[in-house]
Amino acid sequence: MNMDNNIQRSLGRIEGKLESLCSQIEKRNEFIDKSLQETNHQVNLLQSFRDNFQGRISIIGGIAGVLGALITIFMDKYIR
Repeated sequence: MNMDNNIQRSLGRIEGKLESLCSQIEKRNEFIDKSLQETNHQVNLLQSFRDNFQGRISIIGGIAGVLGALITIFMDKYIR
């Protein structure tokens, strides 16, 4: 009888520790999920900024190319 009580007590302790571990794992998973959502949001913001920046730089580059061509045409006309 004493042996059965010890086994039951040991099983109860093990069960309690397993429940505690499960609870800790759930909390960590929730924290990781929240962190991933925040990180994904920040990555999306950075990608949007990059796309907008690349578009603006492309426009500026095009304008600079046109201005360079116009300057070359005007210089050829006035120098000759």
